[in-house]
Amino acid sequence: MWDRGFRIVAMFAILGSCGGGAVVSQSETGNSTPRKTVIKAPSPQAQANAPLFWTDARQLRVLCLVNTPRGVDAGELHEGLCEQARSAIAQAAPVPVSVIRLGDPQILKPDTITLLVHVSISGSGADSLAALTVRPFRNASNNGDQLFGAAPRAVRVGPNDRSALAALAPELRAALADTLPWKARN
Repeated sequence: MWDRGFRIVAMFAILGSCGGGAVVSQSETGNSTPRKTVIKAPSPQAQANAPLFWTDARQLRVLCLVNTPRGVDAGELHEGLCEQARSAIAQAAPVPVSVIRLGDPQILKPDTITLLVHVSISGSGADSLAALTVRPFRNASNNGDQLFGAAPRAVRVGPNDRSALAALAPELRAALADTLPWKARN
């Protein structure tokens, strides 16, 4: 019995190190109550696409941080970036997606994955340059330890918040496609 259990644990460890995946299971309740969706155990097709990190997630949160030469931005640029990220993530997302703020205790729930979207802008006017990073975080001891997200991206953002949002949008979508298993490019 112990030998069999050890082999099963070893198999999941190997799957996790090889990028084991997750598929989505949805159940209809038949009434007006919301559907409860969970990312379930891997199928053979999904094993190469999504690490165990995403298994059993019930919700996805977006946490944004925008640093500018003026300091931490909590205005139009921050709000616009968070909404762009939430909207792009929610397309075909297997779980509910919402924006949270720094200090929100939801980030610590083991069934929650939080995407950390960070933009740091340097320079001023037309010479403004932004560094964009997207990294998933999950507070769970057996989550597959996804240590890195998408590669950082550098973007010329222009002189104001509106031009910055427009310039960041395609790079944000690309970073999300590199990070999220349901948006993975083949």
